[in-house]
Amino acid sequence: MTDNFVERLKELMEDLKVSGRGLAKILNIGYTTVACWVSGNTKPRYDKLIQLAELNHSSIDYMLGLTDNDKLTLSKNPKSFHERFIILSKISGLSDYKIAQACGVAHSSVSRWRHEGTIPDTNALIKLAELFDCSVEYLLGRTD
Repeated sequence: MTDNFVERLKELMEDLKVSGRGLAKILNIGYTTVACWVSGNTKPRYDKLIQLAELNHSSIDYMLGLTDNDKLTLSKNPKSFHERFIILSKISGLSDYKIAQACGVAHSSVSRWRHEGTIPDTNALIKLAELFDCSVEYLLGRTD
């Protein structure tokens, strides 16, 4: 994740007038988790990214520093990550092996995304969005 995420997280905390402990309370997580995000040591899971974006009234891609456009129009008919992954992987024509290589994950991880509907970690989501030439928001089924 880029340094932009840390900057945008700090801006959000400033806008909300909350400390790391305050944000942790809002998100119902431990303070050390927020401290690790603020220091750039770890990345939020997709569900916490959604919460952060909603608190910021922006997109996940904006929070991650993948775009400077903070506008977000949610889909009236949201899809699941699983649905989007199936469609995008089919359109791309890439094998699960090639997807795994591009995302730096094991082939079994891609198989779980495809067959069990599990959702990748944030790094893999970013790489998938780049691979499929779409936004993380689109990949998660939140936008059209």
